[in-house]
Amino acid sequence: MALVIEDGSGVASADSYATRAEYISYVADYYGGTVADEDASDVSLRAAYAWMNGQSWKGTKTNGRDQTGAWPRTSVEDCEGYAIDTDAIPVEVKQAQMELAWAEQQSPGTLSPSGSVRDALVSREKVDVIEVEYDTATMSASDALAYAQVRVEAAMRLLGCFLTGGGRIGRGTYVASV
Repeated sequence: MALVIEDGSGVASADSYATRAEYISYVADYYGGTVADEDASDVSLRAAYAWMNGQSWKGTKTNGRDQTGAWPRTSVEDCEGYAIDTDAIPVEVKQAQMELAWAEQQSPGTLSPSGSVRDALVSREKVDVIEVEYDTATMSASDALAYAQVRVEAAMRLLGCFLTGGGRIGRGTYVASV
């Protein structure tokens, strides 16, 4: 299913702030990475969108309860005190979503409200007669945890001035442990 992009107008059923093309370009430009599976990139972008919408944002939704996501918002300023237009999605919000999506794609389950980073690092699962083993050769469990934590922290730094708690890790936001 194609992403439905929130462009600041209160798009019905929106499930992402960033487009797939923006995400693929961001990953290539900032991490030298590639997003080989387009459907997987959409899943990661949706997970990041949902996770972000669970944060405590300053201001109010521009379109009230009819709005799918947290943005666009009214009565919000950027980190330098400039007002954010009520029909805008700040670049920091889009970048943070892409950071979070990259963390989720590198370590699936990082943003899952029903799982944990430990669950995301499982290398083998067996249910009844079906057994699946995942390729973990490229990153150890501790490396994956550290990498996911760094990406989430980077996203929170981008969002800090838009969040009621300032986006500080450990104060009502994401803290990972194994």
